[in-house]
Amino acid sequence: MYQVLGLGEEESNLYQFVLANSPVRREHILETFGDAADRLLLQLIDKRLTSGEDLVIACNPESVLSGNVLRAHKQYTTAKGALNDLIVQYHANLNNRVSMDNPVEVLTEPQAVKAAFATIRDTAVHELRAMYTHPFQFVTELVDEVVPHETQCKILVEARVFADPEARRDLQKSHNSGCEIRVTDEDLPTKLLAKDGELAIMPRDGETGAVLMIRPGLMLTVVLAAFDMRWDAAIPAGTYWVRTQEKVGRRKRRASNDVFDQEGVAILRMLVEGATDSMIVNTLGISQRTLTRRVAEFLTLSGAKNRFQLGWIAANSDWMPKLKAS
Repeated sequence: MYQVLGLGEEESNLYQFVLANSPVRREHILETFGDAADRLLLQLIDKRLTSGEDLVIACNPESVLSGNVLRAHKQYTTAKGALNDLIVQYHANLNNRVSMDNPVEVLTEPQAVKAAFATIRDTAVHELRAMYTHPFQFVTELVDEVVPHETQCKILVEARVFADPEARRDLQKSHNSGCEIRVTDEDLPTKLLAKDGELAIMPRDGETGAVLMIRPGLMLTVVLAAFDMRWDAAIPAGTYWVRTQEKVGRRKRRASNDVFDQEGVAILRMLVEGATDSMIVNTLGISQRTLTRRVAEFLTLSGAKNRFQLGWIAANSDWMPKLKAS
């Protein structure tokens, strides 16, 4: 991440350590970073990011590294202009396209397919949406550690995909990098990768290996709507792994059969209706400790991050009791 600012991985690690602990004694840095510490400290001093000998102090990176950001932005602007020029030249030749207005392009060469995949993955700004179908076909990692993104990432997979060890490894990496993964027991209509609601790729058929690259238009709208419909009905991966004892890399104890007992359903219903803890405790005659434990069970089962999301899932998901606010 920090290479674009002119910092190597070791430099950035040590500098972040100094930022968090400044002022910090040099001997503490040597104990933490070993033989490389002296070399790295000299490099950071040369770049005016730290100062001091025995007591190392962090310098403000804004005044030192802002120039690198401006240079990177200039390089990006130059590269974007060069790309636009090549695109104009491409479209100037009628043999390169079927129609200037055609929102769908057919890619047949394997390298072109990989390049399109990487383009969507590496240039997404707001959201990535992906569908994995059986059999799993590895193209390239959806999450690239070299080019990190702050995008929302949604991956929808068929249950059968989990039988493929390679798919499991890729999904585990994506999950660890922040992607939300959901599982459906239904067969998905196609593999798909889409970014920001503006570009998607999907197979043209199941035989040739050709893919369709889809730009804004009615077809892209339909494709993304189909994804969203299936996404809303799918099961959070954590819940699926608990229910099937198939969590990636280790086995999980199956959730208790009485999780949806009378008390649990009553708690969920009151959460959907917006009840506070005190209202739930007083109405159901349970302790705060019991309520906290039951809510924690449901958070784990549903994959929800908070009670608000849990209430929404309880009200709208097919795999939980249908609980509508009265």
